[in-house]
Amino acid sequence: MRILRVGVVLALVLLPIKSQAQSTTDLGADKAQQFVSAFYAWYVPLALQPQGGATWEQALMKKASWFSDEIGRRLREDARAQAKVKNEIVGLDSEPFPRVTTSVRALRSRQWAFVNFHYPDANSDLLKELATLRRQRRKE
Repeated sequence: MRILRVGVVLALVLLPIKSQAQSTTDLGADKAQQFVSAFYAWYVPLALQPQGGATWEQALMKKASWFSDEIGRRLREDARAQAKVKNEIVGLDSEPFPRVTTSVRALRSRQWAFVNFHYPDANSDLLKELATLRRQRRKE
């Protein structure tokens, strides 16, 4: 299955979204762009008015079907690890969704889902970051 990457630059006030995969021959890119835009249209207001807990955790709870099984599982694992430890950060220390390039894939009967979030400035991605945190927790 082909993964489409959709570039997202998230300013918490404005939401400019750029597609890196869109072309006239790739009709799926339009649908991917709509999916990403819909998520951030929902997510940005939530991020602007946090209601306790990490905004990404709320997104995972309220929009679970918008995330692939793997990314959902890894994020929940990270949240559980952090919940066990007070006064120390052992999990994600910032919102993982802003200022990223997203990878989405048609899953679950053609429904789009996020499969990863890429951090071009850090030459990394969310799954790599979560794997690194998991390895660090196992060493302790």
